[in-house]
Amino acid sequence: MRRVLKPGGKLALQEVAAGPGGPPHYPVQWAREPGISFLYPQEATRAMLEAAGFRVAAWQDTTEPALQSATARARNALGPPPALGTHLLLGDDWRAMFRNSGRNLEERRTELFNAVLERVG
Repeated sequence: MRRVLKPGGKLALQEVAAGPGGPPHYPVQWAREPGISFLYPQEATRAMLEAAGFRVAAWQDTTEPALQSATARARNALGPPPALGTHLLLGDDWRAMFRNSGRNLEERRTELFNAVLERVG
């Protein structure tokens, strides 16, 4: 990402990070099994981004709002899914992925963050 940005260019990320609660439950949206999942804690992710030549302009832990949203969605998940949504891209096990994503947030196995980064030099 750094290679395609000019110096001072900005990069916005919305990412999943490893939480302190242990490895995630699978399947999830980014991996059906642990062998293809490579999450790092937020602090390690931030350190790697800075080492790669980015300055952090903003960093926001969005775990709590995401957990509240997932809980509300789970309560309202009765009936068929909407006509359009990410479930169309995920395949037949999308319900398990959504359940596990909420459970992982709840058990602090995953965390979410938003970041705005600026390319240095």
